[in-house]
Amino acid sequence: DFFHITDNSILLSNDLIHSNQVSISPNPATDKISLFNCNNGLIKIYDLQGKLSLSTEIKSSIDISILKSGVYLVQINDLKSITYVKLIKK
Repeated sequence: DFFHITDNSILLSNDLIHSNQVSISPNPATDKISLFNCNNGLIKIYDLQGKLSLSTEIKSSIDISILKSGVYLVQINDLKSITYVKLIKK
């Protein structure tokens, strides 16, 4: 599940609609995630209570080993748009 915000519009979907859509893999993940179709910007990972759990610059691989098992909301701000992706941490 993700939502994508661009120019004050919101897109809610269970499927990636655009081939150039930002995505993360693997999901569920254990210790690292990889970002695709995203080059520069910031990534923030929030728990379901809204608490910021991790914040870092966008890299091809992000270490999430410090996160406890559970469901998180990943905010990907690639300087053009903001995308939210649900992440399951094993």
